[in-house]
Amino acid sequence: MIRLSLEKTYTTEAALSRSSDKRKCFTREETSLEHFDTYAQSNCLVDNMINTVKEKCGCAGRHRGKKLYRLL
Repeated sequence: MIRLSLEKTYTTEAALSRSSDKRKCFTREETSLEHFDTYAQSNCLVDNMINTVKEKCGCAGRHRGKKLYRLL
């Protein structure tokens, strides 16, 4: 069993003035998601959770992204 949790964050204007390497995060103009066409914080969190599950067990369940994965 893999336990995952979400944490909501936001970026201040001061932080946005720094490079993404220093911020350790991206804006929607700086990146795209593997499993969703639209970048949003919630999609980003789910996209990262899906990638973590795929990395840990080699599979991912169904989700509402642009691609649908079947359990192997």
